[in-house]
Amino acid sequence: MVGGTYSNGSDERMYADQWFDRCWFGMFPEPTLLNHLLCWGYDPEDYLDTLDNIETAVKEKEYLAEHPEEADEEAQYLDDDIESWQEELKDMRADWKPEKEPNMDEELELIKKWVKEREDLINE
Repeated sequence: MVGGTYSNGSDERMYADQWFDRCWFGMFPEPTLLNHLLCWGYDPEDYLDTLDNIETAVKEKEYLAEHPEEADEEAQYLDDDIESWQEELKDMRADWKPEKEPNMDEELELIKKWVKEREDLINE
C-alpha cells in the first residue's frame, strides 16, 4: 500500500482505515501518560522539559543551601518556580485515568522514547 494524498483508484487505504477503526487498538488505546498528553494537545517534550526544570531548580536550591553566602533572593524565586512547574505538570496530568497504579519511570521512558523517535523521524 502506498501512502499519499490520492489512492489512484485503489480502495486499499479505505479498507485499511475501516479495519483499524473496527479493531480494539484503534478504538481504545492504552491509557498511558503519553497517550493522555497527545490526546489533550500537550507536547510530550514540554512535559519532559518541565520535569528537567524542576530537577535543575532543586539541585540549585540544594547548592544555595550549602553555600548561603551566594544566596540572595534567588532561593525564593526558585521555590516559586518549582511550585509553578509542579502546578503545570499537575495540569498536564489532570483527567489522566490510568487503569492501574502507574509506574512513572515506565511512563517517562515511553515519553522519552516517543520524543526521540519523533526527532529521528524529523531529522531523516
